[in-house]
Amino acid sequence: MGVKEVLLRSPLANYGKAIRSAPREVIFNRNVILSAILFAMSAIPATWDQGSASVIPSLPGFQQQFHISSGANAKQIKNFVSLVYIGYAMGAALSFFINDRIGRLWSYRLYIVIWTIGQLVACFSPGLSGLHASRIISGMGIGSLTVIGPMAIVEIAPMEIRGLLSAWFSVAMGLSLFVSVFCVYGAHSHIPVSRLQYQTVFFAPCIFMLLLIIASFFLCESPRWLFLVGRREEGIRTLVKLRGLPSDHPRVAMEIRSIEDSINKSRGGSGEDGPPRFIDIVKETFTRRSNLRRLQQVLVSYALAQLSGANSITSYFVPILSIMGLGGDTKRSLFLSGMYAMSKLFFCLIASFFFIDALGRRKSLFVGITLQMISDIYIGVYIKFKQQNAANFASSEAAIAAIFIHAFGYAVGLLILPYVFGAELWPDRIRSFGSALGATFHWLFIYGFQYGLPSLLAKTDNWGAFIFFACWCFISLCYAYLMVPEIAGLSVEEIDALFKGPWFNAFRRPNRPLGIDSDEGGEGNLDKPSIRENEMVEDSKLRCDAQVPACANCDKHGLTCLVEDPSTKRHQPRNYTDTLEDRVALLEGLLQQMQQDASMRAQVTSEDDSRPTGFKSKEEDNAVSDLASKVGMLNLHYAAGAEPQYLGSSSTFAFSRIINSSLREGASGNTPSTFGLSEGPIDLLSPCPLPSYEAGIALSNAYFQNIHPQYPFLHEPTFRDWEMKLIGEPEATNAFSFDPISLFFVNVVYAISALLLPNSGSLPQQLYASAQIYISHVMSLDNLESIQAILCCAMYSLRSPAGPSIWKLSGLALRQCIELGYHRNSKKFSSTSDLLRLELRKRVFWCAYGIDCAAATTLGRPLGVPLQEVDAELPLDINDIDITSAGICGTPRSSSTDPPTTMSIAIHVIRLRCLWARIHTCFYSDTTLFSSTNPSHTRTEQLRAELEDWLATAPPIPPRVGDALSIFASQDWFDNNYNYSILLLYRGQLTDSKGTADNVFMECLHAAENICHGYRRQYIGRSVNYTWGALHCLFMAGLTYLHCMWASPVVREAVRHDNLSSTCSDCTIVLVVMAERWKGAAPYRDIFEALASRTRTMMVDKNNEWWVEPVPSTPLDGMDQEDLIQWMADINDISMSDGIDRLLTGLVGDYTQ
Repeated sequence: MGVKEVLLRSPLANYGKAIRSAPREVIFNRNVILSAILFAMSAIPATWDQGSASVIPSLPGFQQQFHISSGANAKQIKNFVSLVYIGYAMGAALSFFINDRIGRLWSYRLYIVIWTIGQLVACFSPGLSGLHASRIISGMGIGSLTVIGPMAIVEIAPMEIRGLLSAWFSVAMGLSLFVSVFCVYGAHSHIPVSRLQYQTVFFAPCIFMLLLIIASFFLCESPRWLFLVGRREEGIRTLVKLRGLPSDHPRVAMEIRSIEDSINKSRGGSGEDGPPRFIDIVKETFTRRSNLRRLQQVLVSYALAQLSGANSITSYFVPILSIMGLGGDTKRSLFLSGMYAMSKLFFCLIASFFFIDALGRRKSLFVGITLQMISDIYIGVYIKFKQQNAANFASSEAAIAAIFIHAFGYAVGLLILPYVFGAELWPDRIRSFGSALGATFHWLFIYGFQYGLPSLLAKTDNWGAFIFFACWCFISLCYAYLMVPEIAGLSVEEIDALFKGPWFNAFRRPNRPLGIDSDEGGEGNLDKPSIRENEMVEDSKLRCDAQVPACANCDKHGLTCLVEDPSTKRHQPRNYTDTLEDRVALLEGLLQQMQQDASMRAQVTSEDDSRPTGFKSKEEDNAVSDLASKVGMLNLHYAAGAEPQYLGSSSTFAFSRIINSSLREGASGNTPSTFGLSEGPIDLLSPCPLPSYEAGIALSNAYFQNIHPQYPFLHEPTFRDWEMKLIGEPEATNAFSFDPISLFFVNVVYAISALLLPNSGSLPQQLYASAQIYISHVMSLDNLESIQAILCCAMYSLRSPAGPSIWKLSGLALRQCIELGYHRNSKKFSSTSDLLRLELRKRVFWCAYGIDCAAATTLGRPLGVPLQEVDAELPLDINDIDITSAGICGTPRSSSTDPPTTMSIAIHVIRLRCLWARIHTCFYSDTTLFSSTNPSHTRTEQLRAELEDWLATAPPIPPRVGDALSIFASQDWFDNNYNYSILLLYRGQLTDSKGTADNVFMECLHAAENICHGYRRQYIGRSVNYTWGALHCLFMAGLTYLHCMWASPVVREAVRHDNLSSTCSDCTIVLVVMAERWKGAAPYRDIFEALASRTRTMMVDKNNEWWVEPVPSTPLDGMDQEDLIQWMADINDISMSDGIDRLLTGLVGDYTQ
């Protein structure tokens, strides 16, 4: 393995990959960085006090005021140095009662004020008693700040850089320590001997901290605290601000769900809002085994940090230099203290950027503790030899270096990690209490060691104390290896799974939790339970009896039984090998079946080619008819003696025939049609595996940003769960459950998205083929998921040049909705209390109805269900993330002034489809002729008013994330649909030239012209995909424009030749581009080009002397007439609406008379 390969596989390189894979808006978010810096600055008072307290007794002014003879005498300064830690402990303990009541920012401000008061008391204290009291007051503020700072950083930080941002707290500690020591050095060198020397040191940081209070009013509160106290909307806004992504972005939506799930799980389903009660917090902390694990982790980490001796060296740096024989005058001692503080600052910077997240928590501890242990041993041995006068100059220099190496090891390991652990290990609900409890003991430990260090040095002859520290470093190594889990790269909520199971097994655990929460409820949910959801057994000691596929205890408690692979150290299900073998056998069987089908089809095709057409059709018709009879007529035995009942096109069997024939049909020469009755061929391609995580997320984002806003029949958070289970990291998911539902929907959504993206090649067809493997299972459920599956297939066909007929699919989906009662009011007819499924049933019905209505109006066919038979409510105007099975989390949009949700535009589309249905019922369900005096004229004006109101009340267009891959949710889309509705409303009058008012022709002309220009703007030069619906709409607009030119003298007089040329050119260009992609669009292009050319000629003739009224008497030549008839036949084969038929018949009839 080369050096380059080693570097590429290093933890630092992996850390860099993780950073690059995260959204840039998250990692480089200004709000996160500035807020983290603000909270990290809460470390300044602690180490300013620690650094200055170790050297300020050396100032002559301080010694004169408080009657201290020497700053190097540890016994004389121990009360001054150590009493502050009593205040630390008191402040940390009391902070819990404040943090969750007033929030992180207000707590931060309050603690700074308390510390400032203590500093001011120290500045003006007349004697030692007042000085000691000020130390306790300052300590209370410092102790509280050391709780709130790391806790707030953990709560706002993205998981990729949480360790880095948390380490900034220690960086601020190092910076403050460095500046404080040199502040004392400067005061000693430049301020005359007086009280001003130490007053400057005490007061200087107060100015900076008061400025931080002002800055805090411009930064972000912790979103997790806002969720905890029930301020959900504010919490979402804050999280959006901190992540730089919209609330419906998958990452933000999942983080919101994980926060809420964590809080709800801690509350035990009580549903209470606001800060939890103290007694509940205490019970949860001290009665749950996982929380006791956290408590011992935090307390032991803090204790071991002190037992390593690093803080003792910092606080008693000058006396320890004297013990080592390396001291000198006051300036030398102050200078060495400053250099030591500066080195700790740089060591903290190195640790934060290259160790904590990049190397991981455990390895950082191993490196840091080892360096401390070696340094402690050397210093102890050096002091022993120094006492015997056996140390030379080189060993003295090495002793100073050992102190600095000790500081580096402390910065890498036990300095930063206890603060990180103290905040990030706790669940959201008890984080404030856990952090306060840990910090309280932390400062009590420091007080004990600071107060007792002089005695320890005296009783161990100085050198023994460092050997004592080295022994504890060895114990720390063993503890870290056995009990400290790796939490780098995990979200705060994911850490919970690491604290279940045996205590002494951290070295055996994977870096990520082994299971994830499975969805609850829902029909057809086959997900197996995972580790994290089974808290009822977390306090029991389970023993494995090695049974397959699961041991008795795991089976009893609904757990996934996992075993460790000895070679890879990965944890897999016990029946892992059997599952893989079954899976391989299944896939091989499917592949073999598809290959056999392909070869049989090729053989049958070659045989069929040699047979007479009539003979082949009769034989095939008999076979199909026989199969349909056997499948369609089933004895369902609903009652004794009941006759067999026929299962029509809405049955699973009929749908399977549609899908299978569409998927597996070879090239048959049929022209594909999305709206027509015939299904086009789909190239026979093998299924493919799911794409990588990054590619999968890109595909699903394309779907939910471009398709979902118009057809929201899926629930995005549910889909994201399916997606993470299938393409997330294997260690983070139970990847062997092979749920057919999730496999179908993930594959088919990816297939639809691949059609949207440019240069996808055969990927859409392969993904669609993969989805069809699981379609039978999904359809057999005969429930909500079955209808969603049909609609997914419809979305694919809508954008694919081949596939099942939209007319068939929408009708099938609509009939299944009716069968399940989705067209009726859910309050009267619903049989479920699951609010998520209630909302989804409304969505799938209205999506199916909308697609069916669009197909019916396009093709001139009857509606699948009359609108008067429908009383289903419209879906709630609310974001997907705000709907759960338990209830509605947010507030639905109820006013036009409210910001739009992910459902706002879809609901507006449903209203338009209902308007189309009323137009269709009024004017296209009978043969009544239109005229301006006909009573239907009044109805026309009423519907026109409704259309104008629809356009006027359109919701705001939300900003897009990334490039637009469809024209939906754009102003052009609204305008095009408005203009198409105008054509739909007046088209019947256009084809009846007698008595049609000229203003109707002008209205339709302008509407058609706007459509042609709009499609040119949206489709040319942009990565927007074409649909058959767009083709029909554009062709209808072009024909209407030409018809108005021929049928109305007023229109001909009003339209200039350049306007005619521009409109016809726009329509032709888009049709040409469409035909380049879809061969089925070629007849549309050809016939429009011919008709537009003839119309241009007519307009040129009109401007010449020989113009006559257009009752064409000059026939086209034989070839033109033959071409027109053939083009019309081709369009008719693809399925042509009644409106297009009338327009074409009239135009071509005029040309060929």
